[in-house]
Amino acid sequence: MANTKHYFDATARGWSDSVDSQSTDKKHDLGTLRHMDGPDGSVTFVYVYNDSGSDLVFGTGCTFKAGAVDFHVTAPAAQVTHPSLVGVDQFELKNGYYGWVMQSGVGYAKAGGGGIAANASLKCVATGVFGAGTMGTDDLLARAGAAIAAGSTGLVRIFP
Repeated sequence: MANTKHYFDATARGWSDSVDSQSTDKKHDLGTLRHMDGPDGSVTFVYVYNDSGSDLVFGTGCTFKAGAVDFHVTAPAAQVTHPSLVGVDQFELKNGYYGWVMQSGVGYAKAGGGGIAANASLKCVATGVFGAGTMGTDDLLARAGAAIAAGSTGLVRIFP
């Protein structure tokens, strides 16, 4: 996207907020990317606005809201393709709030009803939860190292 701004996280950049902050006031341009060094490598967050009508759930994927012209997000109603996935919520972004969702790197994802086996490639399904995907069949969006029980969250690598 042409209007996406990239910033690398550093004290010298003068960030006034952390990636777990939420606000009803817009503090950055929607779509701003924030690159950071995490404990398991680089991570990228994108600044969004949740006007879906409900809070986003920790560890679930979010997509562009239908009819939105910017980074307005919602929980998906069906399986998500890679271009539609905006990011994975790491902090339960409240409805009507601006905040950051993880776009890539090691973060938490919530398993659907079937759970996730160790070393599984993942797809994002309805309501934004993740399930095992099939190489060559599904649009794979993440990979789990360890197994994740049904309805639980666990660490995964989210693909950019």
